[in-house]
Amino acid sequence: MNPPVIYKIFDRSYCDQMYNYIVTNQHNPKYFYEDNQVPEALTIKTEMFKGVTTKYNNIRPPTDIKTKPTNWYGRLYLKGNELKRHYDGDHCDHSLTITMGYSGENWPIWIDGVPYKIPIGHGAYYRGCDMEHWREPLEGDNHLQLFFHYVLE
Repeated sequence: MNPPVIYKIFDRSYCDQMYNYIVTNQHNPKYFYEDNQVPEALTIKTEMFKGVTTKYNNIRPPTDIKTKPTNWYGRLYLKGNELKRHYDGDHCDHSLTITMGYSGENWPIWIDGVPYKIPIGHGAYYRGCDMEHWREPLEGDNHLQLFFHYVLE
């Protein structure tokens, strides 16, 4: 399997704006829900961020393979949160994880046993259904990631 491709998705000012907004509103349940994958983290209600949905619908993974978007979501990880080792389901055959901001150190995602520190505004494209991935417990205060998922057209 090919290693992840890391490339720029968003400019820094857009990332800073979204990160600051999410962190400022992290105690407002209007914006978040708990999911089963990382129950202690705050998962973003996508309907609250229509601008991201518009951007998501216009971004494609860096591949010659034709893909179509299936879903996106975001997650604000908090100190101590951990993403267990897993493979993605069929609805996320092609995955793009984008770092939007963090407090503390840049927190790596492990993909097939290799750690990747994704710069703010950049995304790592990988085959989530074929490549095991996870994150060790977060030592910093928080880390905001967006996840864009695609399937073959």
